[in-house]
Amino acid sequence: MTWFKRTLPLWLVIVLLTSVWWSSSLGQMSVSGRLSFPDGTAALPGAPFAADIDTGFWRPSADIWAVSTTGVERVRGSATSIIFNDVQADTDFIVRSDTNPNFLVMDAGLYGGVGAFGFGSLPSDPPLNSQSVFGYFGHPAMTATAITDWYSYFIPDSGIVTIPTGTAPIATAFRVAPPTLSLAGTVTDAYTVSISGPMTGGTRNGALWVDSGTSRLDGDVLTESRFAATPQAATCASSGDANPGTLTINPTSSVVNITNNDADGCTVTMGETSTLTGSLVTLIVISNAGGTVNFADTAGVSELAGAFAAVVTATLQLVYTNAAWYEVGRSAN
Repeated sequence: MTWFKRTLPLWLVIVLLTSVWWSSSLGQMSVSGRLSFPDGTAALPGAPFAADIDTGFWRPSADIWAVSTTGVERVRGSATSIIFNDVQADTDFIVRSDTNPNFLVMDAGLYGGVGAFGFGSLPSDPPLNSQSVFGYFGHPAMTATAITDWYSYFIPDSGIVTIPTGTAPIATAFRVAPPTLSLAGTVTDAYTVSISGPMTGGTRNGALWVDSGTSRLDGDVLTESRFAATPQAATCASSGDANPGTLTINPTSSVVNITNNDADGCTVTMGETSTLTGSLVTLIVISNAGGTVNFADTAGVSELAGAFAAVVTATLQLVYTNAAWYEVGRSAN
C-alpha cells in the first residue's frame, strides 16, 4: 500500500500532462499532448523499434533530426536541408513511377564513392558496370501516342531569359564543357560529346538534327563518312527522237549517280532548288546507253571551266556559292 500511495500522484501527473490512455482490447495507446524521447545516437536511436533497437529516429543536435538503420545514419533533416548519406555508408535514393521502379536512382557508392545518378534505369546496369559515369539516362519502354511527337529527353524553350542593359552574357540552351583528364595512362578516343548513331524507322534518320539557324564550329571538323549515307540516283530518260535527252539535277546528297537511258546521249544541267551555300556534290556517270553525257557550262548556274563530255565512270565535283555551281575538279576521262 505504501508503494501505491507514493506512485499514485506521479501517475496522476503523467495522465494530466499527456492524457494517455491504454486499450488492451485494441492493443493501442492514445496520446493527446507531447510524447518525448531521449536524443539517442546513430547506433542507438532515441525512438527505435522494439524488435530493432538500432533502427529509428534520433536527434544529433538542436533543430536537427536523423534516421538510422542498422545503427548507421541514413537521412538527416534541418531547417535548411535534407541530407541523404551524410558521409556515411552507401545509401541509395530511389523514386519510382507508376510503371518504372527506377525512375530516378542515386547510388552514392558507385565508382569508388564518387556516386552516380540515373533516370530510367540503375546507373550500375549494363553496359555501365565496367565504365565510369556520373549521370546515366536509361531507356525504359515507352509507347508514343498517335497525336504527339516522341522524345526520350526534351529541354523546352519556354523559359524567358532577360538580358539587362549593360550586360553581354553568352546565351546557351545546352552546354557541355570538357573535363580535364589526368592521364597516367592513355585514352583511346576523347570526346566532349559522343553520339553513337542514328535511329532507324524514319524517312530522314539522323544522329544529330539542328533544326534551324546557323551552326558554328570554331575548331576543325573531321568526318570519316559521306555527308549523306545514301547517294542520290538521277536518270536521264530517252527523248524518243534523234536528239539527246535532258536532265536537271537538284542535289539532295553529296553524291549523285547518273544513269543515261538515251542512246543519243544526255545534256545535264544543274538546278538550285533548296541549295545552300557551301554545298559540295560529286556527280558520277554510272551507266550510259549511248552517246555522250554532256555537262553544260551555263553562265550564272554552272560555272564550269568548260563543257564536260563524260563517259561511264567520269566524275565532276561542284561547290555551290554566290548563287551558282562552280567546278572544283573533273576526271581526265
